[in-house]
Amino acid sequence: MALLCKSASWTAICPQARGSRRPSSPSDCRRWTRRPRGAREAVARILKGPSLLRAEQVAAASGLTLRSLQRLFSDYVGIGPKWVIQRYRLHEAIARLDEGERVDFARLALDLGYADQAHFIRDFKALVGRTPREYARQGRR
Repeated sequence: MALLCKSASWTAICPQARGSRRPSSPSDCRRWTRRPRGAREAVARILKGPSLLRAEQVAAASGLTLRSLQRLFSDYVGIGPKWVIQRYRLHEAIARLDEGERVDFARLALDLGYADQAHFIRDFKALVGRTPREYARQGRR
């Protein structure tokens, strides 16, 4: 549900906020209408910046606190920033494996920000349905 705020020169649709986050004036509504753009920009930062491997880094790059970034993603993306970062990392892994070159999986896991290879393999298998090694072998046939 949305709240409609009117003034003499403009009309803006503001998302209905929880509790004290409800816009109370037209100037607050202008700020709320910019929030979807902020969510798009944060997702674009994740996709363009392979060095952004943690939600805290994305928040700092966006000029937000971690909690504000989480709220922004919850309200406008529908999933958390951690999930978006993880999916990006796994898509990057798939792209590297699709190149057909020999891959050092431990190095790949570290490059993508995983603490160890086991976590990388578990996340990859959950998304793709097989291990990175199985995926790479199938691609070479």
